[in-house]
Amino acid sequence: MKPPKYFRSFFPFHPTGVAAAVAVLMLPLAALGQTPAGDAPSDVPVKSLGMVIINSGQPTSLPTQIPTTMEGVTREQLAQTINATDSEDALKYLPSLLVRKRYIGDYNHAILSSRASGTGNSARSAVYADGILLSNYLGNGVGGLSFPPRWGLVTPEEIERVDVMYGPFSAAYPGNSVGAVVDYVTRMPTKFEAHAGISHVSQPFELYGTRSTYTASQASASLGNKSGGWSWFINASHTDSEGQPLTFATRVVATGTPGNAGTAVAGTVPGLNNANVPWDVLGYRTLNNADVNGATYQGVSKYFTTDLRLRWQVSKIVAATSGISVQIPTGFQGAKPYPKAGWTLATTLGKLAKPYDSHGKPVSEDVTVVSWTAASKDAALQDAHFDEFMLRGKLPETAGLLWFKVLQTCESGSNDWSETPVSGSSAKGLKSPAVLLEVTAQDAAVAPSAPATVHAPGAHQH
Repeated sequence: MKPPKYFRSFFPFHPTGVAAAVAVLMLPLAALGQTPAGDAPSDVPVKSLGMVIINSGQPTSLPTQIPTTMEGVTREQLAQTINATDSEDALKYLPSLLVRKRYIGDYNHAILSSRASGTGNSARSAVYADGILLSNYLGNGVGGLSFPPRWGLVTPEEIERVDVMYGPFSAAYPGNSVGAVVDYVTRMPTKFEAHAGISHVSQPFELYGTRSTYTASQASASLGNKSGGWSWFINASHTDSEGQPLTFATRVVATGTPGNAGTAVAGTVPGLNNANVPWDVLGYRTLNNADVNGATYQGVSKYFTTDLRLRWQVSKIVAATSGISVQIPTGFQGAKPYPKAGWTLATTLGKLAKPYDSHGKPVSEDVTVVSWTAASKDAALQDAHFDEFMLRGKLPETAGLLWFKVLQTCESGSNDWSETPVSGSSAKGLKSPAVLLEVTAQDAAVAPSAPATVHAPGAHQH
């Protein structure tokens, strides 16, 4: 049977998306199955179809007429293959892409890098959400590790798809698109929907004498609905995460200078550095506690030409450190702080409940508080960096625990590292533990070790 004459004339019509496939495949078959009007039986039933609605996934938001590599992942693929706790996780399995996420809730160092532009050029990649820039270009590379994209402004529940365009195409995007362009496409509900999730993570950690278990918990809830021409979606989340130690304070053995003053202490962990040179590991530092709250709201109306999108996120004190104040515990005698360039040094004296002798002279008052204060805003210690604030003194003759309480003042807010356990030396379960110096008995035949620096743990330990 020859196809009807209008079969050919139908083909130049090109619908888009799924509708195109349906029109091309179904209409020719209907035409081939037709019977000439004169031969049609009178008893053939006639059926009328109602409205046919065809749903299709949203296409990529990135330019498609550019000769470059592009990858994408849809909402369905995210649900099937990734247990996403935040928007960074949506990029987990995309090729040649890495988010420097060190632990759950890493809000201040999770920069984006690609094969063409690594972590040293974090500002060479662009991140968008519905065409709105999320990247923070106030810093770049090692100096810009505290300037990651604002990942918290997009929640996993509202992601429709994520697209990545690799390579330098600044004609379509700003010059920062040398490495990659990432665009999150969010969705709006078509009917009422509700989501809720609670997760908990426990991580045992043992390295260089540090033995502890770090936990993370996350809770989120979202609601969305569509009523007539108005759609809305709201989400709230809370994350409380204890990150594992990220760096350790070390001292090369050859640089140590044995002394005869004070009581010799032990506790360092001997080892070899990457150059196979003997060193001592003094203790951990950069132990972060992330406390992040976020909320997003989207409202879209067909009666307006613009979308209303409100996004908010707050993290626990992401600010430069402008002051450090250390309370000297009872038993630590003759505290002498090291001056630091760009910082003002101050000490507070207090009466001793029990005087002691120093070089044959009675001492009835001693240093009880040591404070360092940044002399200017430029001298403040940025959150992306760490530094050492040192003091020295004489340890007690008997073994025991010395808790140094530290008040960290930031440009906005403060952290009070003053919690101590009821008994023992374990700081497990303490949100803001004080610094512990454990004095242990040592054989008199062992030579005194070099002075060690005590580092305070915490979300902003420097």
